[in-house]
Amino acid sequence: HNIFDALMSRCQRRIVSCGADGRVCLAELGDGGVPAECRVLFEPSMFNRFLACKIANSRDWSPDSFLVTFGDGRVRLFDLRQRDHEVVVNCNGLGLTGIGLRPTDGVTLAIGGNDPFLRVYDLRRAGALSE
Repeated sequence: HNIFDALMSRCQRRIVSCGADGRVCLAELGDGGVPAECRVLFEPSMFNRFLACKIANSRDWSPDSFLVTFGDGRVRLFDLRQRDHEVVVNCNGLGLTGIGLRPTDGVTLAIGGNDPFLRVYDLRRAGALSE
């Protein structure tokens, strides 16, 4: 798991990482900050390998929720309380390498990829944060 990005939860007991193998992993920290348990949250199929590049979350969200950009052109929303992830943006195979959320609202998403364009989305319209 060649790590490209990592994010520590606000409770400082969990670390999520993503990497070159396309996996998204969760490390639960035990006493003294030593990983007590590690598990794979997402792994691409053996026949369709792609990178998992960047992680983002918002202070307005649950500490269990975060977004990850992937080389298959998708942004996936993970919620550790849920069994599976949700695809919130699909750029049809464009390798996505950067992500940022507007800190003032937590729903405006900017992503960058393997082209010269910056894409901006409202996650409420993407259906990711609908109530």
